[in-house]
Amino acid sequence: MCEFFSFNSNGKGKFYYFKPEDINKIRKQGNKKNLEFNSHSCIAEYYCGDSRLEDKQNKFEYNPYSKEFKTYQINYRVDDSHAAEEWVKKLFNFKTQEQFLDFCRNYFYKVDYKKLSKDLGNIPTKKDVIKIIKRIEKIDWFKPQKRIIKAKLQLKVNSILKAFRLDFKAKIEIKTLKTRGDWDSARASARASARASAWASAWDSAWASARASAWDSARASAWASAWASEFETVKDLLKKKGYKLNPFEKLLQLWEEGLYPIGVMKNKKFLIYYVPIKK
Repeated sequence: MCEFFSFNSNGKGKFYYFKPEDINKIRKQGNKKNLEFNSHSCIAEYYCGDSRLEDKQNKFEYNPYSKEFKTYQINYRVDDSHAAEEWVKKLFNFKTQEQFLDFCRNYFYKVDYKKLSKDLGNIPTKKDVIKIIKRIEKIDWFKPQKRIIKAKLQLKVNSILKAFRLDFKAKIEIKTLKTRGDWDSARASARASARASAWASAWDSAWASARASAWDSARASAWASAWASEFETVKDLLKKKGYKLNPFEKLLQLWEEGLYPIGVMKNKKFLIYYVPIKK
């Protein structure tokens, strides 16, 4: 399974990947060949004229968020992994976080709503599922904030914890995202939060309930919008399990504000990052 960010090489110093301007061009023309912008075979097809050429090219993947480089496959007689890693890290060496995010947005999945509607069939929550996915598509991720009203944000966090059926309150802790180090710290905090017992347990319980109640067609078509949309798919069934609200939708509201909600940490505080407006 190819993942963002995928690219190929000819083993002689030339690297192939879907450039943002080409992605926009393909989408404007309707993407008639159903090209996947992180597919090694599609890269070979578009830039070299034949998808079968991927079997003669070296293939790599790079996660710009975790900075993890992976050699997917070496097909040419020369292994240029070292050069590929240097090249892709230079490609993602943007001056600002805004430039980095603008570049990455080009590769995000675009929902085919006609196909989604057909795949969802006649489930009773169909309109709600489509509505929440459209909300997700419109999110202005990490939108710079002028200032944070802490009291108002605390009320929203209280509502989130209640929706996840947690019987305790957590004071919010707010941190800014200004430097690359801040982003690295935020990612480390997110991993730590995922291991925090109470928050992780509540998250897993809500997620497991959604998946246990979802039937195949709904689950298969809701993957692109992750937790919020999948929970929305079966929210009518989950009321019987004690979930009066979609807890992921409540969490989604923070993302819609441009915030980066991490969750409950070991210190029992709900950590939230945000990008401040540069003065």
